[in-house]
Amino acid sequence: LSQPGNAHMRPKIAIGGFHIESSSYNPSRSTEDDFEIYRGAELFSHSAFSLTSDYDGEFTPVFFAHALPGAPIDAGTYAGFKEETLTRLREVLPLDGVYLALHGAAFVAGMDDAEGDFVAAIRAVVGPDCPISVSYDLHGNVSQRVIDSIDMFSAYRTAPHIDVIETHHRALSMLMRAIETGVRPKLCWAPIPVSLPGETTSTEDEPARGLYAKIPAMEDLDGVWDLSLMVGYVWVDEPRVTAAAIVTGVDEIAMTRLATQMAQDYWDARDRFD
Repeated sequence: LSQPGNAHMRPKIAIGGFHIESSSYNPSRSTEDDFEIYRGAELFSHSAFSLTSDYDGEFTPVFFAHALPGAPIDAGTYAGFKEETLTRLREVLPLDGVYLALHGAAFVAGMDDAEGDFVAAIRAVVGPDCPISVSYDLHGNVSQRVIDSIDMFSAYRTAPHIDVIETHHRALSMLMRAIETGVRPKLCWAPIPVSLPGETTSTEDEPARGLYAKIPAMEDLDGVWDLSLMVGYVWVDEPRVTAAAIVTGVDEIAMTRLATQMAQDYWDARDRFD
């Protein structure tokens, strides 16, 4: 394992994830045939991971599955994805970091909080000292289990999504920063008890446009690495469905203040979405 702060040593970073928006109200099931599967070096051909060439790291591709929005994932299909990911991770240990490209709106038949199950399993394999950074769609749901399993979080800030690559860069840049400096950031999240569909929360229109426009200036503070405002994903029936404000950083006082401010602003605007 390379030591933090040794710039001459290229950190070893595993990359992977899975990406689908699943409606729990769809009576069908998404199986492996509905996904584009990327294994090993194939991951570098996907836009979520092609950007790794911009960073001075030894990137180890693991497993990535991507599907169009659809039905709940068949339980056996998900179990296969998870086991293959964990198996490939074990083969490349030890690691200096992990980057996961996730959506946040996966729903596995018979299970709540698919992403929470996935990242918790990865944390168990890589251990408590390996930093994990994730990228999310803003139409994704977060849970305490997700927050407890990762170190860094960044989500899209546009809907329609035109900042996907920028979001991947933010998540990966934070991971590189943590590895190179030896500074381990924390997460602060504020769930917001509002559930709205994407059709009413486009960032092209108010009030979402104004809420997201505030983020760059708000995160320009020492000790704050990233701010994310989650609309959440409403088309699934599980307990974690909620909007949320999520802050990554090292200044817990500033992080708490910003998460609270973003959450309050969203709550105050809840009746103006149309």
